[in-house]
Amino acid sequence: MPKDLRRRIIRLAWSFVALLTLWSSIAAAQRPDDSTAIGRIKAEGFGRSEIMESAHWLTDVVGRRLTGSPGDSLAGEWAMSRMRAWGLTAVHAEPFSFDRPSWANERFFARVVTPSPFSILGAPAAWSAGTDSLIRADVAIVRIRQADDTARYKGKLSGKAVLITPPTENWSLSSARMFRFSRDLLDEMKRTGKGWIELHDGLYVEPSVYRAEPPVSGSAIRFADIRSFLAREGIAAELRTWGGVGGNFSVGGTMRMPFPQIDVAPEHYSRIYRNVESGNAVTIELDVRNRVSSGPATPFNVFAEIPGTDKRDEVVLIGAHLDSWTGGTGATDNAAGVAVMMEAMRILKVTKAPLRRTVRIALWNGEEQGGMGSGAYIAQHLVTTERQGPGRRKYIPKPAAALFNGYFNLDQGAGAIRGIDTYGNRAAVPIFEEWLSLLAIDSIAVTHVLSIGNDASDTGEFDASGLPAFYFIQDPLDYIRGTQHTSQDVFDRLVPEYLKHNAVVVAAVVYLVANRESMLPRKH
Repeated sequence: MPKDLRRRIIRLAWSFVALLTLWSSIAAAQRPDDSTAIGRIKAEGFGRSEIMESAHWLTDVVGRRLTGSPGDSLAGEWAMSRMRAWGLTAVHAEPFSFDRPSWANERFFARVVTPSPFSILGAPAAWSAGTDSLIRADVAIVRIRQADDTARYKGKLSGKAVLITPPTENWSLSSARMFRFSRDLLDEMKRTGKGWIELHDGLYVEPSVYRAEPPVSGSAIRFADIRSFLAREGIAAELRTWGGVGGNFSVGGTMRMPFPQIDVAPEHYSRIYRNVESGNAVTIELDVRNRVSSGPATPFNVFAEIPGTDKRDEVVLIGAHLDSWTGGTGATDNAAGVAVMMEAMRILKVTKAPLRRTVRIALWNGEEQGGMGSGAYIAQHLVTTERQGPGRRKYIPKPAAALFNGYFNLDQGAGAIRGIDTYGNRAAVPIFEEWLSLLAIDSIAVTHVLSIGNDASDTGEFDASGLPAFYFIQDPLDYIRGTQHTSQDVFDRLVPEYLKHNAVVVAAVVYLVANRESMLPRKH
C-alpha cells in the first residue's frame, strides 16, 4: 500500500474517533441532571397522562384477547397504530408458531330448567367446542378416581352434562381480599428472600385446587384420560368451577375439547351439584357458539423503540403481555401492564429525555400458555437453546445478547409499584437501591429492592436464558384471589392513580438504566 494512502487512512480513522468522542461529549452535555429529567417525567406522567385511554381501548373496546384470537390481533394492531402516532420508531410485529386454532366465543347462554329455573353465571372455556344450537341436557355427577371407575359409567353418559369435581370450598366473604405492602412486610421479604404469600399463607382462604378426588386404591387416572373417556361416551357438556366469591368465577382453557366446557360461578355450581347429589333431577339448557379457525393461529409480538445516541447498539427492553383469558376483559392481567409500559414510552418520547441506549418495548403474546412469545423472541434474537437430556439445556448466546442490557417486566395486576426484584441478581441490588432514592415520585413509597425471583411471567424466560431480567414489585390488592383469570378482570378494577404512578416509575427507571455509564451486571 502506498505511504500516502496509508497516511490518509490513518488520518480518516483518527478523525472518526475524534468525531465519536465529540458526539459522546455533546450527548453528555445535553443530558440534564437526573433529578431535572425525572421532574419532567413526573410532570408529563401525572399532568398529561393518556394511560386510562389506552386501558379503555384494550379492555372496553377490544375486550378479550385470547392468544391468536381476532381480539388479540386487533389489540396488537391498535397498539402499533398508537405507538406510531406517538412517534416511536421500528414499530413492527413478529409472528411465531402456535399449536392451537384461533378461537372466539360469539354467543353464550346457560340456564337451569329444573328443578327450579335460574340463569347460570358462567363462560365457555377457551378452545372448547360449542353446541351450535340450543340444547337441553340432564346433569350427572361423575366420580372417576381410577381407571376401573369408568366401567360403571360406560353407556350411561350420552347427551348428559357432567360434573367431575366436587364444589370448591367457600371463601369467607369477610376475609380481607385487598392487600397492600407495609414497610415491615417488605423488610421481611428482603431479609428472608421469601415472597409475601409464603410469609402470610393465611392471608387468603385458599379455594380447593381443581383436581380429581384421590383414589382409594389402585392408580390415579389423569384428567386428560377422564375427558377422553367422556368424549367417547358422547357427553353434551362439562360444567366445572375453579373457585371465586360473590358471583366472580375463574375461566381457563388448556386444550381443544370436543365438547363444551363451561366454567361456572362456584355458587351456581354448588347449587347444581347439591341438587343432583340429593336426588333432584337437574336439567339445563345451553347455547354456545364459537368461531374456530381451520388451522393453527398465528399470534404475534409487538415492538417499538426510541433509538439511543452514543450507546444506541445496546438495548434496554421493557415489556408486558398483551394476551388474556376470556372471563373478563383482561384488565389487571394484563392490560394494566401494557398500558403502563406504553405510557412510559410515550412519556420518554414527549419529554425528549436523552437516552444513550436504545429503549425498546415488547408486548408479548402467548404468555398465558407458558411465555411462548417471549421465548420465541429470545430464540430468534438472543439465545439458542440446545436440549441435553431430560431437564437439561444448554444456552448459547447470540451476538445480540452481549448488547442486551436488561429486561423489565410488569405483570402483577393493577397495584402500585413499590420496588424492584432483581430476580436473584444480587450484584444489581445496590444499583437500584441508589436509584430508588431519586424516586420520590408521589405519596406512594418506592423503596425496596428484593432479590427473590418468583415472578412466573415473561421475566423467567429471560432469566432462564442467562439474560439480566427484573420485575417491578406491586401491591397485590385483590389480584391473586380476586381478578386474575376471572370474570371480574375488567376496567373497573383499575385505579388511575396507581397506573399513572407506575408509568412514571417505569419511565424514570428506564431513563436511569439507559444512561448508566456501564451495562447492568449479570447474575451468572
